[in-house]
Amino acid sequence: MDITPHLPALAWLLVSAGLVFFMQAGFCAVESGMVRYKNSINVALKNVVDFCTSFAAFLILGYSLMFSPSVDPFGLIGQPVPFLSDLALINNAGTDVFTIFPFAFFLFQATFCNTTATIVSGGIAERCRFMAYVLVSIGIGLLIYPVFGHWAWGGGWLARLGYHDFAGSSVVHLLGAGITLAGVIVLGARAGRFAADGTPRTIPASSMPLVAIGVIFLAFGWIGFNGGSAPLGAQTATIIVVTLNAGAFGAIGVMLLVWALRGIPSADLILNGVLGGLVAITAGADVVPPAGACVIGIIGGVATVVGAKLMDRWRLDDAVGAVAVHGFAGATGVLATALFADPAIAEIQRHGRWGFLGVQALGVACCLGWAYGAGLLLWWLTGRITPLRIGPDEEAVGMNYSEHRVAEPVMELTASVQAALRGQDGARVEDAPGELA
Repeated sequence: MDITPHLPALAWLLVSAGLVFFMQAGFCAVESGMVRYKNSINVALKNVVDFCTSFAAFLILGYSLMFSPSVDPFGLIGQPVPFLSDLALINNAGTDVFTIFPFAFFLFQATFCNTTATIVSGGIAERCRFMAYVLVSIGIGLLIYPVFGHWAWGGGWLARLGYHDFAGSSVVHLLGAGITLAGVIVLGARAGRFAADGTPRTIPASSMPLVAIGVIFLAFGWIGFNGGSAPLGAQTATIIVVTLNAGAFGAIGVMLLVWALRGIPSADLILNGVLGGLVAITAGADVVPPAGACVIGIIGGVATVVGAKLMDRWRLDDAVGAVAVHGFAGATGVLATALFADPAIAEIQRHGRWGFLGVQALGVACCLGWAYGAGLLLWWLTGRITPLRIGPDEEAVGMNYSEHRVAEPVMELTASVQAALRGQDGARVEDAPGELA
């Protein structure tokens, strides 16, 4: 077969895989900036290592479970093909360039698996042990992500029903949020995050400019995340415009909302609003017109604010707002796809708009149920192998030192200031400035 006509599409697929991989840098910046400085190295290292572990697990087995033909008549899981040893069998993607260049398609899909794993690292930051997180990320790439991915993208039962999640509002984002939610519940809140009466206390970010840079990196990577999820063609530019448009309106919607409610443009909420808009449009970027993308972006952005508020009310400590951004916005984006999609698409022609909404709601419920249930089991099993949470003394000194023995000038300077203050006026160390730094 002459592959020359397909080479531009191959090049775009490889570039898109690189853009999605670059999102790891965005997550690293966002999560490192959102946590306290004494934990920033630990969070950054987890973002690097979860790429390695989830990629390896996806190659060893996860990819085949996701994209091979189902081993059962119900479409629950694909056939296991270890180490990509039979690529002729793993041929269930269904479109030209993805099946002509199977290793390129694997590379692209592996970066999506990496994204799911790295969502978890931020939500459980500042108290989850490094080894425990490594084991969890392996479990995500080996089984949890591939199973739901098979249902929705690999020819499984949800795909047969007509479920539409173009680039992963549920498969990637809601799934990662569900596993994060399970981890947040199992691990408990960080020390000092909630008062004795349950009132939430703000733990300030170490570097909001770093968070802003990370959001820009993520938005840039989303060009490949959504743009590369369809073969290169006339629709590619439209998908990218719709995607970035939703991110912009997500930020605008949140900015106007918090300005009206608080009287100030809250930096963390606005930045998460960009991500919420991007997450929400990911399900329908191929079928939603630009005007609909504006509304979906606003819905996704507002969903992050509502989600963050509910997490505080439920006394659940998500260090970076991962559940709000990827869970609440991801779920609303999947549902909104049914409401704002072009009426000519096959799913609406088959089910009608309200029937299509029912299929989308079923997919959201199953994704959240699978992610949370399997996530709880994974966290429990991991806890049987190694301790999940650091001790109170380790939490106080910070995970940069307690987990990695990295001595930092800032920590030493803080200790010197505290000692000086204690010597001057008898102040206790924990009362001195920098205790939460």
